[in-house]
Amino acid sequence: MFNIRYFLLPAEVRCLHDLQLSGSAVRAFVICFSIVGILIMVLIGHLSEVEEVELTDLKNHIGEVVQSRGVVLGTVHYGSGASKLLIFDCNDTAEVYIETSKKEFKPGSRIMVRGEVYPGDERPGITAANDRSIEVLGNGEISELDRWSEPWEVYDVRGTVVSSDRVGWDDHDLVILYFRGDVQERIGVLLLECEEGPGLGDLINVTGVLGTEGDLLCFGPGSLQILNRAVPRCISLRQLIQEMELGVASLEPRTLEGFLRYEPTGRSFYIGEEPSGSLISVKVKIPEPIEFIHKGDLVELVNCSITWDPQSLRYHLSPELVRLLEPYGTWVINLESLDYGVGEFEGCRVVVKGVLETINGTAVLLDGERSIIVVGIDNGEIGEEVELEGTIVFDAFDNRYRLIVEEGP
Repeated sequence: MFNIRYFLLPAEVRCLHDLQLSGSAVRAFVICFSIVGILIMVLIGHLSEVEEVELTDLKNHIGEVVQSRGVVLGTVHYGSGASKLLIFDCNDTAEVYIETSKKEFKPGSRIMVRGEVYPGDERPGITAANDRSIEVLGNGEISELDRWSEPWEVYDVRGTVVSSDRVGWDDHDLVILYFRGDVQERIGVLLLECEEGPGLGDLINVTGVLGTEGDLLCFGPGSLQILNRAVPRCISLRQLIQEMELGVASLEPRTLEGFLRYEPTGRSFYIGEEPSGSLISVKVKIPEPIEFIHKGDLVELVNCSITWDPQSLRYHLSPELVRLLEPYGTWVINLESLDYGVGEFEGCRVVVKGVLETINGTAVLLDGERSIIVVGIDNGEIGEEVELEGTIVFDAFDNRYRLIVEEGP
């Protein structure tokens, strides 16, 4: 006999069997769809991957989207909501312009930036869309500069400003006197993109990268801290000398007066407490030669910084401004009374008395046993006692001084 139950299956059983087949198909479809999605994501990631380029090679990728690594030197934020970083890798630097930014990237941080390379004015740069285009790879430690410090690292330097020049719209060239270990030294600092620069005598702290030449490169207002503003004060030259002799001369700027001991030449001159016969002689360094001051003039040195020159073993003064207070005028000199000749009056306007003579066809002014060659004199005066006004000049050809008379007496 046949088993009727085999042929007469209930309708519910037949439906369940059909449903089981449909579930297997769904699972197979889901698995296939997941695999395809993963493959698509891998393909998109591969297509969106950009080349990593070193800073030194950015100039060869202008207009391309790249990734680059570097160490942050500083940040400048703009009112538009954008910001700019300066990053470096050894002696290579690059600007990073972030179109929308609120983040302050710490100096010394190592970052990876992704963006488009643009040519820039002085160096290639990278334009990034926002702060998410910057990945911080590590926060570097900043230590104080000392005698064992290596170049291409970010350091803090605390010291007194002894020279400050604005070299660009917001750029400053500084010289700082600081202690490197237990030794007092000077260091040059180039401060970029900082609107407010320090003045002479200010106590400051700067953060920057140390170059191979021993100078510091800083970027942005955050790299400068003015710890104490110096207040210029007036002081007499003799009081300043006393402080120098005692070794207690402070580095704060001073304003003082003095007389030029010699005719200035080049970018320096010497001052004393008297127009002539001064026992004090202090060297004054100036950035550019000054034509309107001469030997014997009383001048005011405004906001002088005081520096120690280890080569000459003496202090120097570096004023922000030199003012002529009282010109000395023409010097009246007596040749016979000058034990060391007329050299100290080189370049000066002088009046000299003596007898005109000719020696080997050359006009000479005699005063006792001393004489000086005269140029520009009327030969009709030969043999007479005259008073001549002219300028003392040195003739390197025959190694002698001459009195140049522009006009006759």
